[in-house]
Amino acid sequence: MRVLILANGDIADERGLRAHLGTVDQVICADGGLLHAQRLGLAVNWLIGDMDSVNEAALASLGETTQVERYPAAKNETDLELALQKAATLGANAVDRNRARQRDTK
Repeated sequence: MRVLILANGDIADERGLRAHLGTVDQVICADGGLLHAQRLGLAVNWLIGDMDSVNEAALASLGETTQVERYPAAKNETDLELALQKAATLGANAVDRNRARQRDTK
């Protein structure tokens, strides 16, 4: 099973990302990655994280088939680590991620 995990940040290679969309079985968004998925018109299977990077409108627009796992902000894992763990539990044997560059938040 191939899983695409979208994380928060800037997509460095959107053309490369779009080229992989037809090859994935599941889409997992780590918190703010939901905004990328919505902009790209992707159906999201899983949304995972503390939801500090998405607004209520984005959450309200999720399809009925999207599974949401909300975590407290104070946790040991990052939202991306939680998404990777979910991919592993789903049986992913390959994981694609958006080639994101972290924004400088300092």
